[in-house]
Parts: sequence; structure tokens; C-alpha cells
Amino acid sequence: MYGLLIIGLLIGIMFPEVRDARVDAVLAGGSLTGVSDLASSVWPLAAVVLFNNVLVASLAVIVLPSLVIPFAGIALFAISLVDTGILLAPVDAEAAWALLPHSVVLLVEFQAYVLLIFGVFLHGRAWLRPSSVAAPTRRRGYVRGLERIAWLGLLALVIHIVAAIYEAFEIVYIL
Repeated sequence: MYGLLIIGLLIGIMFPEVRDARVDAVLAGGSLTGVSDLASSVWPLAAVVLFNNVLVASLAVIVLPSLVIPFAGIALFAISLVDTGILLAPVDAEAAWALLPHSVVLLVEFQAYVLLIFGVFLHGRAWLRPSSVAAPTRRRGYVRGLERIAWLGLLALVIHIVAAIYEAFEIVYIL
């Protein structure tokens, strides 16, 4: 996972026009609308960050696609990581300094994503090879895989909460 982010960072550094185009597309898409209004208040900003990390990145990108097609969320998140690297690429000194405190957020958030990806892997394996979880049928293997995702998802949620609070404090007080 870290390697894919680094690949994205390198693409963004080597081809700044790609980074600029991605940043413009994100801004034009409106996904950051209203976030700048929250940049002075920690708790509402933490709630928005948590919402994005849990519902968008974790559920919509990693978990839900894998419930339909085994392991699909892993591939989608890999693409998302390269894109995130491109967006975060430090193309000037100011961006490089901003990335330093944000690297802590990346490390903490990635641990939550690693747990979810591991859960998706366990779910896909249980679904395709029910004997790996001592399930008599694929349907029962699917359910046992869901149980594994749920337990790992709880741990990931705790990590996401900690990361969202830190990220909000970082944005309000450091950046």
C-alpha cells in the first residue's frame, strides 16, 4: 500500500501538470465544498473527515465492492492510493512542509485501511474456499467472511476516529 502511494507521489512530482489537473478536477467536482468553512473548528472538521474516511474510502471503495466481487475493493483502493499520491505530491517547498505533519495522518489512516483490506481478503477467501473457515457451503463461507470484516472493521473504526481527530487538529492548528 505504501508503495502505491509513493508511486503516486513520484508521478505527481515528475509530472506536475498531472497533479494540477487532478487537483483542479477535485476542486471542480465539489467534493471539498464546505470543508474550508470548517477549517477553523476542530470537531465539525473531524466529523467530516471521519465521514469521508469511513463511508467513502472504507465502505464504498474497499468493503462494498468486495461483497459483490471477491477482492474488488483491494484493486479499487490500489487505484485510489496512486490517485491520492498524485494529489498529495509536494510540487513546491510549501507543499513539502505541509506533507510532513500530514504523514502522521497517512500512517495512522493506512493502518485502518490495512485492517479492512485484510478483512476483505479473509472474506473473499472464505467465500471462494469455504473450507478455509470450516464452512460447509459458499453461502456459509460468505457469512463467516462478513463476520471477519465486521470485527476488523470495528478496529478500523477506532483507528479512523483517532486519525480524524488528529487530522482536524493538524488542519486547524498546524497547517
